[in-house]
Amino acid sequence: MDYDRLDSIAADVMQGNTDAVGVLSTGERLYVALAANNSELLGSDSIAYAIARLEPEAVQELVERHRYDNIDTTVAKAARHQMDDLVALVRKLVHSLKRAQPDSDIAKRAQDYLRRQGLEGSPLRGEAD
Repeated sequence: MDYDRLDSIAADVMQGNTDAVGVLSTGERLYVALAANNSELLGSDSIAYAIARLEPEAVQELVERHRYDNIDTTVAKAARHQMDDLVALVRKLVHSLKRAQPDSDIAKRAQDYLRRQGLEGSPLRGEAD
């Protein structure tokens, strides 16, 4: 099996594109279904059947390539939430510091850092926000 090709198809399936699934063999379809965590592609087959149906090499590749997929997604989401919270806190601090000490260089440097990192506020807001 061409696992890189199947992983590419699995990535498409995760995005909602199942066009390439129709031309796959049963084993390839089951690999893609498991890799994409898509039970609809299994049809009436169980996960246990799908694993048993795959060759041992395919099961090993599946596990090695995809065992951390959901964990990575969960960790990335948690990290993004933490980053968003931190950015919001920095914005509030900058706003308060500007009002308390309008000549402060720290507020300007913090805003500049957020801008350089692509973390500045909404483009709908003005520079003063």
